[in-house]
Amino acid sequence: METMTLQNLSLSIVLLSIAAGCTVETQAEPAAAEPMQASAGGSVVVEGPESASVGQPISCGANDDVNLTNVTLNAGQGSAIVADGNCTLTIDGCNLSGGNVVRVSDNATVNLTGCSISGMVAIDASGQADVNLTGGSISGTQAAVVATDNAGVSLSGTAESGAMQAGENADISRE
Repeated sequence: METMTLQNLSLSIVLLSIAAGCTVETQAEPAAAEPMQASAGGSVVVEGPESASVGQPISCGANDDVNLTNVTLNAGQGSAIVADGNCTLTIDGCNLSGGNVVRVSDNATVNLTGCSISGMVAIDASGQADVNLTGGSISGTQAAVVATDNAGVSLSGTAESGAMQAGENADISRE
C-alpha cells in the first residue's frame, strides 16, 4: 500500500477525494489552502487542529476507509460529510455544522466519537447505512436524526436536541 504524508496541510478545501489503495496522513498545522487528493486507494488519516469552511462536502465512497481527528468543518447550509458506497468514515473529536450535516447512505458506516454536530438535520442516514455516535452532542432544528430505508443509528452517551425520526425499517437506538 502506498503512503503519502502531507505537511503544512490546510483543510480550507473544496473537496477531499480519495480512491482505493492509498494512505494519506498529516499532523501538520494548517497553512496555505491546497486541495488534498490521493488516488490509488485505501485510507486517509487527517489529524487536527485543522479547521475548514467547505463549499462541497468531504466525502468517501467505493470502499474507502477515512479517518478524521480533531477537525472543525462548517458547511453553511450544505453537508459537511457525505459517506456512501460501502466506505467507512471514522471521525474522532470534531465540530461539524451545516444543513444536512452528516449524510450516510448505500451501506456506508460512519463512527463518530466526541463530536459536536449541529444543523437543520445533524444525521441523515438511509440505504442500509450504519451510524455510531459515542459521546459528544447532536442538534437539529428540523431533526437531530433522520433514519430511513433500513439504516441504523446508535447513540451512546450522546446529548440530543431535536426530533428523532425513524421510518422505513430504520432503527435509532440509545445506550
